[in-house]
Amino acid sequence: MHCEAVVAFDPAFSNGEGFFEAQFAKETTLSLISRAGRGLVRVLLSFPFEVDLPPLLEGVKVELVSLPRGSSFGAFVNKALERVSPEASAVAILSHRAKVVLGEWLERLTTPLFFGEEPFWATGPLLDYPIGDQWEGAEKEGEGPWETNFLSKHFMVLRGEALRRLGKFPEEGRLAGAEDLDLCIRILVLGGRLAVVGEVRVDLGPPPASPKGLPFPWRGKEGLKEKWGWKADLASHGPSAIRALLRIGRLELAVSLTRRWRASGVKVDFENFVGGLLLSGRLEEARRAISLLEEAFGEEAFVLNLKGLLAEAERLPEEARRCFEEAHRKAPVWAPPIKNLGLLAIKKGNLREALALLEKAFLLNPSDKATFDLLVSLGKKLRRPKVVIPPQPTISLCMIAKDEAQNLPECISSFRGAFDQFILVDTGSSDGTPEIARALGAEVHFFKWREDFSSARNFSLSKAKCSWILVVDADDRLEPGGAE
Repeated sequence: MHCEAVVAFDPAFSNGEGFFEAQFAKETTLSLISRAGRGLVRVLLSFPFEVDLPPLLEGVKVELVSLPRGSSFGAFVNKALERVSPEASAVAILSHRAKVVLGEWLERLTTPLFFGEEPFWATGPLLDYPIGDQWEGAEKEGEGPWETNFLSKHFMVLRGEALRRLGKFPEEGRLAGAEDLDLCIRILVLGGRLAVVGEVRVDLGPPPASPKGLPFPWRGKEGLKEKWGWKADLASHGPSAIRALLRIGRLELAVSLTRRWRASGVKVDFENFVGGLLLSGRLEEARRAISLLEEAFGEEAFVLNLKGLLAEAERLPEEARRCFEEAHRKAPVWAPPIKNLGLLAIKKGNLREALALLEKAFLLNPSDKATFDLLVSLGKKLRRPKVVIPPQPTISLCMIAKDEAQNLPECISSFRGAFDQFILVDTGSSDGTPEIARALGAEVHFFKWREDFSSARNFSLSKAKCSWILVVDADDRLEPGGAE
C-alpha cells in the first residue's frame, strides 16, 4: 500500500483567526500521522499559513505548499494534488479541522477500496458533525461499511485510479463550500460507489462562531444549480446524481441507484424523463424505460400513470383509462392520474365528466397552472363560474430548545417538507444547539429563561410569518410519510 494524504485549508470552515487555524491544522496533521498505521508515505499540507512540523515525522515525509488567503478549498487541494505521486494507490483528502480520534484509519478506510465484489471508489469515517450518513448519530444497519451517496470533504480516501480519472477539484468561487457535493455527484454519475466506515471517527470541533471574515461564504448550492441544472444540497445530492444520469440518458444506472438508495424523491424526474420520450415520439425507448421502472418499483401509482400515458400515445384509450384508474386507486390524493382521466374525458367529448375530474385534480394540486387553464376553458364552454385559486397555506415550525444538539438533526429531518419556516428560540444552550439549528435551516433567536415556559413559547410564536403554526419539541419525531 502506497498512500499519500492532502490536508487542505477550508475557508468555509474557518473563523479567520490565523493562530487558532494553524493550531487546528497542526493537531489534524499529527493525529493523521499517528493514527495511520502502515502505508502512509507522504503528507502534503496546503495552507495560507506556516505550521511548525518536522520535515519527517514517524517516517512520513511532510511537505508544505502555500497559497494565499482568498483561494478556494478546491484550489488548496489541487495545489497539493499536483505533487501526489502517480504511484499512490490511495489518496486521503481532508480539511485542516479534521482530527482523527478513533481507529487506525488507513487500513480500515482503504480495504473497501480494493476488496469485495464491487470495490468502492471512495470511503470516509464517522464525523462528530451532522453531515449525512457520516454523522456518528445517524442510524445505520449492520456492521458496515455502509454505502452512501455522499462523503464530506472533511475526510475522504479515494482510490488513486479513481482520483486520476476524476481529475481536479472545482476551484470556482461559485462552488465554494460544495466541492464535495460536486465530486460525489461526478463519482456516482461515472458509476462509482461511496461508503462510510464506522471503525474510524473524526472530530471537526465546534463550527466557526461567526461568519465574519470568511473569504468564501457557503454559496455552493447556486453553483451546483448552474453546473448541473438543479439545486442540490445535503438532503438531495443522491437524487441529484440520479437526475444527472437521466439527463445524459443513462436510465439503467439511474434506476439501479434508485433501488439501491430507495430514493423516492426522484420519481417525478423519471416521470419527466419518460414524458420527454413520449412527447418526442420515442415510444420504444419509453416502453423500455417503463419496464425498468416496473422492475424497480412494481406497480406503484407513478409507474401505472406512465403506463397509461404510453397506452394513450399508442392510441389505446381503454388501456390508458384502466391504468389511470388503477393509479388513482393506489394513490387517491395524487393529482396526475385524475388529471389524465379528465384529459381522456375531453377527448371523448364528455366535458362535464372532464370538468369534475379536473376540479378534483386542481384541488389536490392548486399550483398546476395547466389544470387551472383547462378549468377556465371548460367553465366558459359550460357556462360555469370562474375558478379562483385558493391561497396556498404555509406553516411555521416553532421550537424552544436548550442543549438539544443531539436531538435536533433527527427531529428536523423527520419534519422536513412539513414546514415553510423553521424558528428555534434558544434559552441558554452550551452544546452548539444554535449552530446546528442554523445548519438545518432555522431562524435562530435567543430568549433569556425566566422560569416561565409560556413566555418563551409566545416569543417563538411572535416570530412566525406563515398562515399556520406547528409547535414542536426537539424530541418529537414525525412518522415516515407524515409530512405529506
